[in-house]
Amino acid sequence: LRVLAALAAAVVLPTALALASTLAPPERRGRHLAAVMTGLTGAVLLGVPLGTWIGSLWGWPATFVFCGVLGLVALALAARTLPGDLVEEEHRTLSDLVRPLVDRTVAAVLVITVLTVAGNLAFQTYVAVVLAGLSGVTPVVLGVLLVCSGIGGLLGAQASGHLVDRFGPLRTLRGSVTLF
Repeated sequence: LRVLAALAAAVVLPTALALASTLAPPERRGRHLAAVMTGLTGAVLLGVPLGTWIGSLWGWPATFVFCGVLGLVALALAARTLPGDLVEEEHRTLSDLVRPLVDRTVAAVLVITVLTVAGNLAFQTYVAVVLAGLSGVTPVVLGVLLVCSGIGGLLGAQASGHLVDRFGPLRTLRGSVTLF
């Protein structure tokens, strides 16, 4: 189930980003893309504790059922709210899908993204051990710190949209990677 959920998420996020980019006016494209990423960050911030809570009350299968129900609700909302004329009849081959990876710019952005996200996830993986070992942070305080980190992620996603619209994607990317 976890692998299927990951595969679905791997399709939903790029699709949502493509829709946001397509539907946004050019001068607000960064903010629209940031709204999608804010949704992703918010989903993690709310979803992980909620899924853990549901699992502790009714068992882990209930968490997966809940996620399935949320997916069906999202599908129904998408069907009701997205314009119907967005459907493309274009058929793409596997080579069409892989071709962008050969583009030097796309490959560079992909490598930068992978390294940055991997660094962030590695940090989050060991932050509990480091904080407990260095300063005796309790699980409750760690939970508060992780929520604060998630709120920082929400604010950062929103700020990135404004920065991209104002300074462009390349300057924003350089600045954010440097800051990270």
